[in-house]
Amino acid sequence: MKFAFNTIVFREWDLSKVIPLLKRYGYDGVEVAWIPPEHPFYTGRDINVIEIKKICDYENLEIASICPFYPDPYDISSVSESKRRIGVDYVKRIIDVACEINAGIVVLVPSAVFTQPSGAFSEIWSSCLKSLRELESYIGETDVKIALEPITRFLTHFVTRVDQATGLVNDAKVSKIGVLADVFHMNIEEKSIEESLKQSRDYLAHVHVSDSNNFVPGTGHLNFDTIFKVLSELNYDGYVSAELGVDLSEAADAAEMTIKFLRNYK
Repeated sequence: MKFAFNTIVFREWDLSKVIPLLKRYGYDGVEVAWIPPEHPFYTGRDINVIEIKKICDYENLEIASICPFYPDPYDISSVSESKRRIGVDYVKRIIDVACEINAGIVVLVPSAVFTQPSGAFSEIWSSCLKSLRELESYIGETDVKIALEPITRFLTHFVTRVDQATGLVNDAKVSKIGVLADVFHMNIEEKSIEESLKQSRDYLAHVHVSDSNNFVPGTGHLNFDTIFKVLSELNYDGYVSAELGVDLSEAADAAEMTIKFLRNYK
């Protein structure tokens, strides 16, 4: 497996400084946080994809993934066709960028965060399936894959567990859409992180890590020995990307501490 770092904690920095730093620390790739203007983390600067590709090529660092944020109105599961359309078009734009910069994964949260259900659960499920099939068709023969990310109930009303995400993939009958396992969210929502990882065997496309405190792995109470043992047993060879909730002042130190910890499982 390979290790990447999500740039969200560096959102006030220019990526021309972040990418060389991550390379120097020893990461294999970078996970680019995509923050739309509607999100409170938006800094007023849009991503310069040409610059990112140029810097990563120079540093010989892969672009592991693009991790968009999904505030209202970007909801691919809305029962409102006009709102669903906005969400799908948003993801399509990011897929285009992923193709341009050779990012293998686009992270997809199946609903906008901090929103109320737009209909009955069955209606929302059906709207999501419609969107997933459309996005699968849009991906076509490209090398991009979508990774559905279940997130905690405190952020979403829809898809909080891995089995729900795999259920969507099954029902949609899509082959270029898999599941993202985020151990921080799983610690809240799953009965067993390890068992849920095993159940995702045929779907696992991407992994996010932080500890139970959303800080550097090894600083909370998660058992990363057993988590990585399962990933090894699954022969998982994709990216494990650190997505941390730290202040900007801690970002550089946290990135360095994280890769030192993760290398124990290389």
